[in-house]
Amino acid sequence: MATVIQIKRSEGLAAPLESDLSIGEMAYAQDKVNDGTSAKLYIESVDSNNDAQVHAVGGKFYTDLTDTNAADLAAATHSKTANELARRDSTGSIEADVIGNLTGNASGTASAWANSRTVTFEDVGGVSSDVAGSFTIDGSGNVSAALTVTGAEATSLTGDVTGDVKSEDGLVKILENGTDGTDATFRGDILAVDGTSVLDSGTDGTDAVFTGAVVGNASTATALATSRNFSAAGADVSAVATGFDGTGNVELAMVLSDTTVTAGSVGSTTEVPVLTIDAKGRITSATSQTIATSLTIADALTGGNEDEVAGGEKLVFVGTDDEITTTVSNNQVQIGLPANPTIGGNLTVSGDLTVSGTTTQVNTTNMAVEDSLVAYATGNSSDAVDIGFFGKFNDGAAKTTGLFRDANDGDFHLFESQEDITGNVVDKTATGYAVATMVANLTGNVVGNLTGNVTGDVTGDIYAVNGSKVLENGTDGTDASYTGSLTGGRVHGLSQAIDVADGGTGAVTHSVNGIMIGNGTSAMTTINGTEGQIMTCDASGVPSFGNLDGGTF
Repeated sequence: MATVIQIKRSEGLAAPLESDLSIGEMAYAQDKVNDGTSAKLYIESVDSNNDAQVHAVGGKFYTDLTDTNAADLAAATHSKTANELARRDSTGSIEADVIGNLTGNASGTASAWANSRTVTFEDVGGVSSDVAGSFTIDGSGNVSAALTVTGAEATSLTGDVTGDVKSEDGLVKILENGTDGTDATFRGDILAVDGTSVLDSGTDGTDAVFTGAVVGNASTATALATSRNFSAAGADVSAVATGFDGTGNVELAMVLSDTTVTAGSVGSTTEVPVLTIDAKGRITSATSQTIATSLTIADALTGGNEDEVAGGEKLVFVGTDDEITTTVSNNQVQIGLPANPTIGGNLTVSGDLTVSGTTTQVNTTNMAVEDSLVAYATGNSSDAVDIGFFGKFNDGAAKTTGLFRDANDGDFHLFESQEDITGNVVDKTATGYAVATMVANLTGNVVGNLTGNVTGDVTGDIYAVNGSKVLENGTDGTDASYTGSLTGGRVHGLSQAIDVADGGTGAVTHSVNGIMIGNGTSAMTTINGTEGQIMTCDASGVPSFGNLDGGTF
């Protein structure tokens, strides 16, 4: 016989308390929610003061950290991975980041200098620098420096100049770069290589004089050196203007070319114009077409009967008595239904039919309704009316009979009454109101008195045909009592078990190989075990089968 001995356990991940275990007893926190990621095995021990201590001694949490199985995502690895132990690879190396200072030189490269440096252009050791400016670099990216040319040592400048050019003493601005919103201005003379004056700036009070040839286009001029003519010619328009020299505006008188259409009007009271228009919007042809003076009308629904209405004749729209009405006014014909139309033939409605009124009366021999559920009292939001249906009959007197749900008690009632039902309420107190009789087979519980055979539970008294009470149901505070006798044979086929108070077990069936357990005055129960299990009792003395189990914490 196999016996399973289990240690204490918890589906959570919290460690057991000292009070949860005894000395030498083990427990396992399973961390079920996280599939055992933080599962640990614990044992209770004692310290040097003989005080209880809970020690973590193993579990999936630790084996995952040291597992060398490459398929295990939580295994120790030589790769740089958060929250995992480091394990050297086949060459003895690991990948890791170092936080703190390193001593020595790196054999590889670096993404930046530890300290940024500034490069400054300035006079050094008595040697004058022609360029001024500075820039800072730490090796993490490219550097752009804004440098300024200073001094007058340079004999020439090549390239673009951003900024002003000043005299050697720095007091006179030779070239104003215009960055303040004005045009760039040059002050000073320009000399050729041999010292000859090419441009006298005129700063001595005279006008600037340029000596030499100028090649290129002037930015502006007051007039053209040679006047020009304008002309436009084509199939659509023409125009000519002469003597334009740029000193004034030009006006062109545009003249439209003639088309092949003869000037005049087309159309009359009996003719309409027919126009041909090309892609440019010009009329290239204009003729007239006689207007038709007759109108053909047709009846498409009855086979296409046609009639022709000649010019000047009257077109009459005729309705049908009690079916169609027609009215002509304000150049329109209105066709509609009379206030109370009569349909002589069959009427088919392909959409929904909504009838708004007080009474809907159907005078037919047979009425077929395809809907299997018919809704009544759809506007009864406050449960104020009775719901049902009724019919009329005459057994010597005019009466009504039907089925309805009483809004007062919520019960359904079969009834017959001498009352002619009107409105939305059936008066159960009216003279001649009576409960109708229903003949049917019933399944389930029946509330009320019955005459005849009953199969199922009975709430109420049962009477014999002669009116004698056979079964008193005890609803008046007494126990149910049966009037009659049981003679011979055995009692079987009972609908329920014999109660414990009557000497029975209170149960209908018992488990195979089960052990019966008493339950006071309630029905006895049975418990069953399997191979290797033993029966034990809990703190309340309740017995049960199970394996030897450390329990939970």
